[in-house]
Amino acid sequence: MALEQSLKEILGMKSGAPKDFEAWQSLAKPPEIYDPPQRARFCLTRFVYCAGKSSLCCLIPPARLCLAPCCQNRFADITQSDVWLEQMLQVPSHQNTPHALKGAWWLQENIAGEGILTFHDAEWVSEATGMKSSKVNWTIDAWNLWGVILTCNGYWTGGGHLLEMSPDGKWIHITFGPGKAAHWIYVIQPGDVFKTPEGEVLDVTPGEDMMRISQDSLDTSSKITFQYLVRRVAYLDDSGKLVKTPNYDKLMKVAKKGSQFCCFDCGDAKLDAIQRTQNYRVATPPAQVTMSESV
Repeated sequence: MALEQSLKEILGMKSGAPKDFEAWQSLAKPPEIYDPPQRARFCLTRFVYCAGKSSLCCLIPPARLCLAPCCQNRFADITQSDVWLEQMLQVPSHQNTPHALKGAWWLQENIAGEGILTFHDAEWVSEATGMKSSKVNWTIDAWNLWGVILTCNGYWTGGGHLLEMSPDGKWIHITFGPGKAAHWIYVIQPGDVFKTPEGEVLDVTPGEDMMRISQDSLDTSSKITFQYLVRRVAYLDDSGKLVKTPNYDKLMKVAKKGSQFCCFDCGDAKLDAIQRTQNYRVATPPAQVTMSESV
């Protein structure tokens, strides 16, 4: 049962989480090596990723501008102003939002054109289960193919991401469609050590960093197919003031060196970059709001 999907319907979506979550977590271990498969240097992989990161010789910007009115999306140069960040963080927090997930999180090394998101605007039916929409409070690259695909996909499919936390609080299962693949966020714990293939220790901080992992199935030994870091870059303190973490500086460094436009070959070094211009839509307050609480 530990490797069987629950398939229980939660908030209108069939859960892909383990049927016996406690049994599954007793088997689960985070990977010791941080080696995102999307870094692979196979020719086909580079071709697909470069295509996704490209503006297709300036065909993408007009498409994005056509989508903006109907999708009520906004644009922000994240290196020039914090307005976009404050707008997302000022959305009132759902009363069941897990404290550990508050703030704004950068999806570092996610090659799919996704940038920064929040969790506090999700519809949390409990502190362990919530539905997050990718349509709101979830930035995406404005001027590349990945970004346009994500915008269209979000509105065609609804953009729902069912989040289910393991009983020990170390794992968050993500369901966003049918299939046997397992998608996780691992909440990095004190004492965890991750190394690169070259043997360097990964610079992560418990409470400020998490790790996104996709595998072929719920089998804890199955192949990792996707991997990146989820880093908290900012939050609001008790007075509502914006507080930036050290991860914010890392985000700005990557954003400032990234390309806004490229015809097709964006180069291997830029596959993990985030565009300075992000497209986003601010969430409406969730149904059950915690008043006067920092996020």
